[in-house]
Amino acid sequence: MAELEFIISCDYWLGKNIVKHNSTSSVLAFKKRLEYATCIPIDEQKLYIDEQELENTKNLNDYNIKNKTNIRLIGKIPQYKKYNVLVKTNCGTIFAVYSNTSDTISDILHHLQDNENSSVSLVDDYNTFNYGGQTLDHNKSLEYYKIGNNATIYHYINARCLNGV
Repeated sequence: MAELEFIISCDYWLGKNIVKHNSTSSVLAFKKRLEYATCIPIDEQKLYIDEQELENTKNLNDYNIKNKTNIRLIGKIPQYKKYNVLVKTNCGTIFAVYSNTSDTISDILHHLQDNENSSVSLVDDYNTFNYGGQTLDHNKSLEYYKIGNNATIYHYINARCLNGV
């Protein structure tokens, strides 16, 4: 079972995102993975390689997919999840997190952990988020901090905690 990296492009994201998935899986299983990562329901997703739409009943390897194949995702994010927050790490990586205004900073941390390309630790003490020069409390909501749609918050990992100092 070969795990490949798929380069997923979607109108909702900045640039492209890489999703790792088993190439012998069905297209439907891959869509389930994408639903978890993007909040786009399976029945709202259409996947394309070049101009060919991928069929749910086929396996990914039926399309002769190679590592780093570009797949175009077309779909609608449910209205309640159309709140987009960009999280920029201290390494310069930017993640788009789909949420709603009632999500807490801790929820954002969990969304980051859900992204396979993220190496974020779930230990709250290791993670600091900043917005507008203010350190964010993990228990307070995006709405509390007036973090708007498409706003960028900054994520830092406390290296002293990671090193046990």
